[in-house]
Amino acid sequence: MNRDRRYRHTEEKLREACLALSRKKDIHRLTVTEVCREADINRITFYDHYETIDQLVDRMETEYITRANEQMEPFTDFWTEPEKIMKRMMAFYRDEKNPFGRRDMNVRLMDKAIDAIIERVLARKNGYSPEERQRVTFAINGIRGVFLSGALNTENGVRLAASIVRTVITADSGDGQ
Repeated sequence: MNRDRRYRHTEEKLREACLALSRKKDIHRLTVTEVCREADINRITFYDHYETIDQLVDRMETEYITRANEQMEPFTDFWTEPEKIMKRMMAFYRDEKNPFGRRDMNVRLMDKAIDAIIERVLARKNGYSPEERQRVTFAINGIRGVFLSGALNTENGVRLAASIVRTVITADSGDGQ
């Protein structure tokens, strides 16, 4: 039990060190030595936890994406509850407060989270047609654009994002159907 607590404590120190350094330097240019120095641990201890910095970063990204996906859990239908989903997403990203410190890394991370959310939405309903799949992807990526503009930080932004979803849902496919 004591070893588990120490292990978790070291994991936390490694993550905090990686995040602190990522605010100063591209996360993919970090070295094990830099992370160990920042975390005040030795390299052997690092290698007890991870084989590479990329493995540490991948774990951190996976945990972030899992938390983002968990925010969508209560919602059963993306199409009928867009405002609730937008508010939940807005609160999640606001609460996470810049997880990797740099905008380029956060946008990349958000893209991965959005891809996971798209897959989650598509998995909720069996039998989406190819056109419906495109519409889901288009709507969620439109929301990404609204989010990146900062507009989702307002009630009007949430309504705008929900409007994007409704417009995409009801749009004529142009094939006469």
